[in-house]
Amino acid sequence: MSDTAVNEVVDLVKAKIRRLSQSPLHLQKRLNDKQIEAANERLAFPVPFVLVNLYQDVGNGGFGPYFGLLGLSGGWADDNGRDAIEVYEWLRAPGDDEELGEAELPDYLLPICHQGCGVYVCIDCQSPEAIVFNYDPAKDTDQLTSTGKPFTEWLADWAS
Repeated sequence: MSDTAVNEVVDLVKAKIRRLSQSPLHLQKRLNDKQIEAANERLAFPVPFVLVNLYQDVGNGGFGPYFGLLGLSGGWADDNGRDAIEVYEWLRAPGDDEELGEAELPDYLLPICHQGCGVYVCIDCQSPEAIVFNYDPAKDTDQLTSTGKPFTEWLADWAS
C-alpha cells in the first residue's frame, strides 16, 4: 500500500468528518508512537500502516462507517465498552460463550468497526492491503466472510 494511497484515504476521511460536522468531542484523542507500539505489542502483530495513520492523524476511533471505527487501547468503543484490542481479545478467548458461536477469530484479524448485533468488520493485518472481512457469529456457517476490498477502498467508499 503506497504512502500516496494512505494519505488520500486519510484526507477523504477528514473531509467526510468536516461534511458531517461531527463534534470534536466525538473524535478520540490522537495516538502517539509509544501508544501504537504498545498496541502492536499487546496484539503480537503490527497494526496496518493506514490504520496507524488514521489513529495518529485523525483520532483514536469514533469516525467512519456504522458506529465508527473502534479505537485502540482507551479509544472509541463498541456498545459493551470494548475498544478494538479488547474486542480482539474477547473474540480470541477460549470458552463456551454461546454468543460467540463455534468459530474462533483468526489471530491476524483485527476487529475495527462494530455493525451492531455482535457483527464486526475486521481487517487482515497480515495482508499488505489490509483486506476487509465481516465477522457474524450468528451465522451457522461462514461466520467470517471476505469483502475482497482493501481497507483503503472500503473506507474511501464510506468517505466519498
